Amino acid sequence: MSKSTVLVVGGNSDIAKPLIKSFCNYGYEVSITCRSEEKLQNTCNNLISYTGNKIIGSVLDLNDIDAVKVFFEHHQVPQVLVIAAGFMSLDNDAYDDVLNSIKVNYLSAVVLLNAAKKEMLSRNCGDIIVLSSVAGERGRYSNYLYGSSKAALTQFLSGFRARLYGTNINVLTVKCGVVATKFNQGISYAKEGRVLVSTPEKVANMIFKAFKKRKQVIYTPSYWALIMRSVKAIPEFIFRRLKL
Repeated sequence: MSKSTVLVVGGNSDIAKPLIKSFCNYGYEVSITCRSEEKLQNTCNNLISYTGNKIIGSVLDLNDIDAVKVFFEHHQVPQVLVIAAGFMSLDNDAYDDVLNSIKVNYLSAVVLLNAAKKEMLSRNCGDIIVLSSVAGERGRYSNYLYGSSKAALTQFLSGFRARLYGTNINVLTVKCGVVATKFNQGISYAKEGRVLVSTPEKVANMIFKAFKKRKQVIYTPSYWALIMRSVKAIPEFIFRRLKL
């Protein structure tokens, strides 16, 4: 019997690394994508050492939407599709960063999921795991560009999940809180050991448990659900004055 397959888009992310190890431990054949050949080779080598398993790699630049659109014409649609890639800029006004945020955080995921949908529907089975963010719950002064792209992603996944209702395809939206990763290294409060800051290993463990239970939406860690409920309850005339 062939192994179950998982594809992790953005396989070099800090959260993806321990998540990939969990899939390897359960006997999955793992493939990853990275945006360049150099990054792909380095990531594959690191993951092989980390997991002790063979890792299959492909180059996929999520800024190149044409390449994203035809990716599954040249690669097998996996049983489990994980989208862990992301882009965040602290400059909310730079034109290139606006395009990167839209393409990497939202448009590439939409195109990739729509491309995978037909094959998954023909099998009537599959799992989709997408890393979104609590930043998409409400636009904030400091990162509204990133937050708005994640908000769009979360809403798309909600509708995509509804579209697939009645099939055996599960869509898991992961609303990540603040995690101590290289992705957040430019943010002063996102340091390991700080209050409310989690580690990639803890978040990956929560994601894998939710995947096995076929949950639809989770906050990682779960206390972010309560935090964001409180944040969303703040009246707009007050919230707009907060430099969050």
